[in-house]
Amino acid sequence: MLAAEGLITMKMRRGAYVTEVNAKDLRDVFHLMAVLEADAAGTAASTATAVQLQALKAGRIEESLAEHAAIMAALTSRDAAAAQAAMRAHIESGQEAAG
Repeated sequence: MLAAEGLITMKMRRGAYVTEVNAKDLRDVFHLMAVLEADAAGTAASTATAVQLQALKAGRIEESLAEHAAIMAALTSRDAAAAQAAMRAHIESGQEAAG
């Protein structure tokens, strides 16, 4: 199943290897993230109430900066698990704030 998803590569008589991410894959991921984030911003801009926008402006900016700092700290220390956890927490916190 992992091979079908492209997450591992099967090599004859050598076993399974984690598929390496190349530059094109990375560009594709960032393109998809940009599309999704742009859609979320557009939805928030057209549907959020004034109270919701004020809440995002007042509490969320500082929180978001702290989350980005945690992500950078994990990246700098090359701690993949911590980087994943910090990014997941950042996305989930943004989702909660968006309502």
